[in-house]
Amino acid sequence: MSEPVSEALVACGFHDAECAGFIADIPMWIALADTTGGVMVDLGAGTGRVTLPVAHVGHEVIAVDLEPALLEELERRAAADGLSVRTIPADIRELEAAWPADAGEADLIVIPMQTIQLLGGPSARLSCLIGCAAIAEPDAELVISIVQQVEPFDGREASPLFLPPDVAELGGLRFESTPLAVLQPPEGGPVDMHRRRVVRDASGAVVREAEDVIITLDPVTVAELQLEAAEAGWTVAEVIDLPETDEHAASTILTFTLSEGLA
Repeated sequence: MSEPVSEALVACGFHDAECAGFIADIPMWIALADTTGGVMVDLGAGTGRVTLPVAHVGHEVIAVDLEPALLEELERRAAADGLSVRTIPADIRELEAAWPADAGEADLIVIPMQTIQLLGGPSARLSCLIGCAAIAEPDAELVISIVQQVEPFDGREASPLFLPPDVAELGGLRFESTPLAVLQPPEGGPVDMHRRRVVRDASGAVVREAEDVIITLDPVTVAELQLEAAEAGWTVAEVIDLPETDEHAASTILTFTLSEGLA
């Protein structure tokens, strides 16, 4: 009988399977770091999808995530590449309280991959945005990715399933996450992403039974996020639309600067 798969490895494997394959935005984060200079803070950094490419080109990055296991894997990958990346395990809704005094202030804060929509609604977003202002330099920039509307599909009853799994290999295991459905009311609202997760060994045998999960993105519009950011002390600078890819829905990038006198 095979040994149980550690929860830390499961967290890292499925994070890689479901997130690491999206690279369309990486040049944008690097360009922002090039332009801004100084320290970049990556909120919801995971295993380093954004942090590591930015650090690779010579920028100082602080990676923040709620899951210590993901940050430990990020540190392992950074060390393997000869990179020095600071990590801070923290709930980004409580960023100011969790921020170490010796971490200094950020010149650029990024919240990629719709992480802002995983926080639990307007009050949680506002708390995060206030925390961002508290750790920022006076002329800092804040850049956030959101998705407003998706093209829904429902393949939960399909056999075979509509889409192939997203796959990552880690620790000698294969992590498969198959999209089953993406559901959103026609008039807008929460986005429910249904996935089936399976772990296999090198021979293809299942070592952790299939589990169906739902990841929900809170609804938020550009206008709503701009108002929340303004309440936290941020001034909108630019709105950029990223077109959809074969694997990912279209997203919107909002850039902000810290309002004068509120740093």
